[in-house]
Amino acid sequence: MSEVIEVMARADVDYFWQDTGKRFENFEKPIAAGVRSRMEAIVAALGFAGFQIQKGPITAQPQQDVYEARLLEIGRITTTWAKFEHFIDQAIWILGKVDPRAGACITSQIGSIPGKFRALIALMAEAQRPEEAQKIVRRMNEEASAVALIRNRFAHGPLDMGINFETKDFDVYLRKVSVDGKKLIFETSPLTHEELVDAQKRISALYLSLIENWPSIVGTSSIDALAPRHS
Repeated sequence: MSEVIEVMARADVDYFWQDTGKRFENFEKPIAAGVRSRMEAIVAALGFAGFQIQKGPITAQPQQDVYEARLLEIGRITTTWAKFEHFIDQAIWILGKVDPRAGACITSQIGSIPGKFRALIALMAEAQRPEEAQKIVRRMNEEASAVALIRNRFAHGPLDMGINFETKDFDVYLRKVSVDGKKLIFETSPLTHEELVDAQKRISALYLSLIENWPSIVGTSSIDALAPRHS
């Protein structure tokens, strides 16, 4: 079997069965050929459509797996965002002059990044932090609010494997179901490497800005109450 089959074997077979049944005009040909399974019918239909199907053993990991690559990229985005949000929490603990454990009891109940920034900005004003540092955090708040929407779309949007009938290759598609103001977003579109790279750059820039300005934001260079201990 080919990489095509390997990728499909890890995807939703029913989805491909229904999709190919709808979109291949010659789908009745593999059925008439007496294939023994849905997977064989799908592979045969792909062959009729011009896809290159090569025989060979199924391997645990395809040489090129676009689905796995997209998952890794999404993982980098969500992990960087989690670190950024965690240090916003720590800034609140420090400026609020609370024990980190007690502070975590509070910030863990603030579910949105705008809510955490409102608390941070108020605490900075109360602590009379430098005006320039407060401006930096206000700008950071605006960017974080926009980036959070991007992160949420990737982190919570269901993914599908689909066939690009122009390139005759597999693509990863992201389902977008949300409400923007009063407008419903209800669509499926390709999830590209380029947009994931752009999202990672924006989130990384936010995180680095927070760390670089940490002393002026909180008034101390100490950071990370939960840093792993090294013996």
